[in-house]
Amino acid sequence: MKDRLFVYGSLMGGIQTPIAQLLRTHSNFLGEAFVSGTLYDLGRYPGLVYQKHQAPQVTGHLFEIKDIQLVFPALDEYEGVDGDNPDRNGAEYRRAIIEVKHQNVVLPSWAYLYNLPTEDLKVIKSGNYLEYLQKNRDYQHFVNQTKEY
Repeated sequence: MKDRLFVYGSLMGGIQTPIAQLLRTHSNFLGEAFVSGTLYDLGRYPGLVYQKHQAPQVTGHLFEIKDIQLVFPALDEYEGVDGDNPDRNGAEYRRAIIEVKHQNVVLPSWAYLYNLPTEDLKVIKSGNYLEYLQKNRDYQHFVNQTKEY
């Protein structure tokens, strides 16, 4: 498997943060992609719950990582994921391989998935973070406050 990464939140193209810039610098942007699942509003950023073969689609961007030894440790830190145990229960996110639809082809790709209960969370019905970001000041503030990498 090529080292692809599906992103659906503050790492998407068009967002000018240091961590998003690091991703773009050390990867090739493959374009818009989609996954089956539900996108949740976590307060200042989104969380994806992947549900293979479910109707709701989440829009994101797909990247092919050039240097996983540099990129994944930085992204794991940003997402609060233990790089030695990316599937760890109890963390807010976990890194896992999921099926991503890109140009009508299904590709296995890494993604950071929300890993906690969702019963009290608001669903982002459009499944599109960039669209949602334009309407949400808390998200805009969070994106503008991210640290350097």
